[in-house]
Amino acid sequence: MDIKGREVGRVRQAMAAICTGLGIVALLAAIAMTLITPTSHQVANLETTSMIVQGSDLVTVSAIVRGVGGEITHELGVINAVGANLTSVQMNQLAVNPRISLAKNRSVRSDSGVVVATLRDEF
Repeated sequence: MDIKGREVGRVRQAMAAICTGLGIVALLAAIAMTLITPTSHQVANLETTSMIVQGSDLVTVSAIVRGVGGEITHELGVINAVGANLTSVQMNQLAVNPRISLAKNRSVRSDSGVVVATLRDEF
């Protein structure tokens, strides 16, 4: 084999190695995307609902909600409660705690159908 033939062989080997490397990179990228992209179930677990969490005192209720990772939006000291955005997983964790009660935060409407306030705004 002459020099030109050996060079062509080396170029082909290099090209094959590059293509193999790119294939591996593409495969790893595809695997990473399946691990990173959330499933619809995971997305549902991230969606929050506005809730009112009530207990014996505001400090305890706040600590319990923060303990499950809930986002406190309002402190409702008059009724020993907090308004909180909670995922379904967090609500399930709180539902079994006998020291608190949960209620969905709802809007109040007048007879005309106009939203006049939310429950948490009344406290």
